[in-house]
Amino acid sequence: MNFQFVREKAGVSWRWTKNAFRVSRDWCSRQWTAIRPGPEVRRASMAGAALIALAWAAYVGTQVRFGFGPLGDAAICVVAAAVVLALACLAVALALWIIRKLPLWPTAVLLVAAALIGSSWPSSAASGAALVLTAAGIASTCASLYRGGFRRMPGNGR
Repeated sequence: MNFQFVREKAGVSWRWTKNAFRVSRDWCSRQWTAIRPGPEVRRASMAGAALIALAWAAYVGTQVRFGFGPLGDAAICVVAAAVVLALACLAVALALWIIRKLPLWPTAVLLVAAALIGSSWPSSAASGAALVLTAAGIASTCASLYRGGFRRMPGNGR
């Protein structure tokens, strides 16, 4: 077998592959820079997510039987989904506001540990997450007591 021929073919094939990837990378880069995310994109993405959630609720309303007919059942599910969507948005906004006020690294460690233990906990994810957060609370209390007790805490009258 002629190895020189194989090396030449491999070199041509490799150059062609590199060129094809370069062309596709440049095209993707041009397309991506043409996208200018701004306030209108955020509003449109929120509206799209809300509309698909309400459309899914209408579909579920046709499958669930409340006794008001298909349109009445769908309307009940859409109204319930709109209320749940608004309350969930407020809860997420509150949670993000609270998380933003916390120090970054300890918060990340606690949340990741709670997610890992919670996802592998046998009975329920909330039990595993509560276990991690309880252990973190006990450890932080012990560290506070060890490093100087509660006498350094504000509002202690000193």
